[in-house]
Amino acid sequence: MHWAARDRYNKQWLRRVRLFARRPPKTWDPKRRVVVEIVLFCTRRYDRDNAYGSVKPILDALRHLGWVQNDSELWVDLDVSTQLVGRKRSIAKQFERTAIRIR
Repeated sequence: MHWAARDRYNKQWLRRVRLFARRPPKTWDPKRRVVVEIVLFCTRRYDRDNAYGSVKPILDALRHLGWVQNDSELWVDLDVSTQLVGRKRSIAKQFERTAIRIR
């Protein structure tokens, strides 16, 4: 992907995550290890490396907003899974979404 297109894509994810997650509460300590669970509801299954690679902009957005100290394995225990929402892309496309949970 061209660097400008990737930058637009990453900023899009930052806006989406900011819209729903906002900033962490004042009592949140970003310097502790967190568990981030991400579920990709999609029309096709991702293999493990593609699923983890596809959530990199989400982790960057969480880091930018202060939910995680760093997106390395020292700070984040990441669990990514996929769930199928249907076979026909034209019908199931409306049900595609991403769920993020931080513990």
